[in-house]
Amino acid sequence: MNDRFRDDEGRPLLSPYLITAIVVMSAVVLSVLLWYVFGTNPGRFGAEQTAGEEVSETAAYAEEENEYPFLPATPEAEDGSGAAGIRKAEDYMLEISEEPGWHSDMYGWWYAPASGGIYYCGWAEIDGQTYHFAENGYASIGWTAIGGEGYYFDENRVYQPNESKDLLVALTFDDGPGVYTDRLLDILEQNGAKASFFLLGREIVKYGDVIPKMVAQGHLVGNHSYDHLEMLEQDMDTVLDQFGRTDELIAQYNNGNPASVVRFPYGDYTKEQCAAVGRPQIFWDLDTFDWDTEDINVIRQNIYDLLTGGNIILMHDIYESTVNACEVLIPELQSQGYKFVTAEQLAASRGYTLTPGVTYLSFKNKNIEEGRVTDEGE
Repeated sequence: MNDRFRDDEGRPLLSPYLITAIVVMSAVVLSVLLWYVFGTNPGRFGAEQTAGEEVSETAAYAEEENEYPFLPATPEAEDGSGAAGIRKAEDYMLEISEEPGWHSDMYGWWYAPASGGIYYCGWAEIDGQTYHFAENGYASIGWTAIGGEGYYFDENRVYQPNESKDLLVALTFDDGPGVYTDRLLDILEQNGAKASFFLLGREIVKYGDVIPKMVAQGHLVGNHSYDHLEMLEQDMDTVLDQFGRTDELIAQYNNGNPASVVRFPYGDYTKEQCAAVGRPQIFWDLDTFDWDTEDINVIRQNIYDLLTGGNIILMHDIYESTVNACEVLIPELQSQGYKFVTAEQLAASRGYTLTPGVTYLSFKNKNIEEGRVTDEGE
């Protein structure tokens, strides 16, 4: 034994049994610490995971005296492209999330790995299927922009890596609602197609009761001003009043919610006006000129001449000829592989999250390659 453990007469200061006990206890304490750091949090110090890699055990969740070691989402992927974290459920979720598993409310679905916690901001594998959760904890569904790429999740929220985005297009309808809008909604529903409607306040006064049907069917509701004025000739107060009055009318039919996107009349605007209105603006890259010809064959030909996929198509649901054309065109184009989605879904399929004050011009591959998706560089 080392001399520092003996007294002046050579007798041990500590009993060999005591020394052995100290060594054993130290080993136990060290083992517990290592288990807590690595055992309860597997994957915390692992590599970042993406949708292209197998997502398994994205985060561990252990119960210990009713306290849970919640895990942050992958810190290198705040855009949700990494492994999901686990956090405490929001207060309005807690009552529903008392049991582990899937839960839902009017806004969507979330998953509780254990009572009181939810996945958020990233990817997670559950029962052999891959899912994605937004920052608010709700599971992604439909086309979703994640880390600058578009991913598709089916109606059960399961990631479908083989879903093609090449032939997605957005039908957009201006100047309604009108007398033919209800029939158009029936045509869209019969064909499983989605569209975007840019509504005028003065027409909502007459036909606003069709808006709940738009919302229920999953279409995008946009604001096209109140009177369809040439906004370049108006002062800012008038511009804001035109969109503000229409928002109030839309909200009356849309569970209190105003339009989430806008389109300026005639496509004329300044960036200052767009920023002040405070919503993304959806432009178009394919004009059917239905407003000029009101001819089904001309409308059809104008679409076929320019359609490539990724297009934003301009039409008007106030014309019977346009609705008649849609009745023929939609199933015809679907038979060729085209799919009709909202402008927001089209953007998400290309990896874009719509930003307030920005105008989106097109989501064609050519525009993406040339950096002409928005007006930000103009």
